[in-house]
Amino acid sequence: MSGGASTSRGIVYQGIVCVLNSLVNEEWVKVVVEPKVEKKDSDKVDISWTLLDSKGNQSSKATQVKTTINQFTIGNIGSWLDELIEKTPNCDHYELSLIGNLAPSAYNLAHKINNQERFTESSEIKWSKLETYFGKISVVSYPINDDLFFRAIVTYLTELGEKHKLNLKFGDYSFASKALIGDVQVLSTKSVEVSREEYEKQIVHWLSNIRQEESKWKEAADKSYKHIVNRAYELCNLESWKEWYTPLIMQTFKIKPNQITNFHIFFDEIRSFNWPNYPYKNDYLEKSILRFKDSLEIIIEAFSNKCIYEPYSKMNVVPKHFYLPGVSQEEEEIRAKDYYNWIKEYQGLYIELSKSANLFADTVREKLDPTFLQFNGKLGGFTYSNDEINKIFNT
Repeated sequence: MSGGASTSRGIVYQGIVCVLNSLVNEEWVKVVVEPKVEKKDSDKVDISWTLLDSKGNQSSKATQVKTTINQFTIGNIGSWLDELIEKTPNCDHYELSLIGNLAPSAYNLAHKINNQERFTESSEIKWSKLETYFGKISVVSYPINDDLFFRAIVTYLTELGEKHKLNLKFGDYSFASKALIGDVQVLSTKSVEVSREEYEKQIVHWLSNIRQEESKWKEAADKSYKHIVNRAYELCNLESWKEWYTPLIMQTFKIKPNQITNFHIFFDEIRSFNWPNYPYKNDYLEKSILRFKDSLEIIIEAFSNKCIYEPYSKMNVVPKHFYLPGVSQEEEEIRAKDYYNWIKEYQGLYIELSKSANLFADTVREKLDPTFLQFNGKLGGFTYSNDEINKIFNT
């Protein structure tokens, strides 16, 4: 799986696929999640299974999970199966599990592999050696649909709980499903082979303690959000918002150098912050904090590019050249004109920052702490419309 956001998505769905297989597939007797293998660069196997047929014969299966927000291609399927076979030559079965959409040609190739039909299209011929593995290779695909997978997990966890006579309600299974999405380590075997009985026992034990886990995770998530909100409050001087923000609006922009430094500390902390995962990930808080951070970072960068330390005090950062003393009247008029053009150019940034600050404060009061900046009124006086707020939170 590739890096970045697609890796995170792949890890989440890898866990989902493993859960579904472990709960509905009666063939397997042992499993290794994210197994270690000796050969270099052979991390293509995400899950390996030991299967047992009706006659008591054991066989092995290697499953590779891939995900993408783009379309899978013939080349993807061919190369991944080829690599999977090459890296794990002693396996009896190879399964490529694709989470996402398949291009029409890729869909046709997958269909032919699963039905053991000859490759006839020119784009398929390159992978014709895979025909020698017919009966041992398969391709399964799932759409990227959070709701679909979530409902399936709830259903199968409920079946597992009822099988073991756990006294849980629907809400408990719903919470457990969200928790699995947020923490797939619950499913990990730490690269150690475990039996079906052991693996099921591991999940059942976790499931039976889900109510205690719920309280613990909620407390941890609230603590995490309160920490980053407090850092925003401290580093961005929100209590004294009007003292440093009003000069921006009044076109007499001055700001202390140490405040600029604190802003950059805040930006860095947000970039490195580990946001809580589901089920207590709060998208509203996260999006409002990030919106405020992005708006503040844009305006500070814009002004910093135009500013220098005030020559006579070394205490404030002011617009470059606009306040330099000792210039002629003509030069002063030119600078004044440039200054007002500059202010007009960045006026939208002032307004956006104020709107994002108010959205941040309102969201914190609603979702986390009703007393947050309770008596400060509207910061800067500008707010988003309801349509704008809906768009921010729904994208």
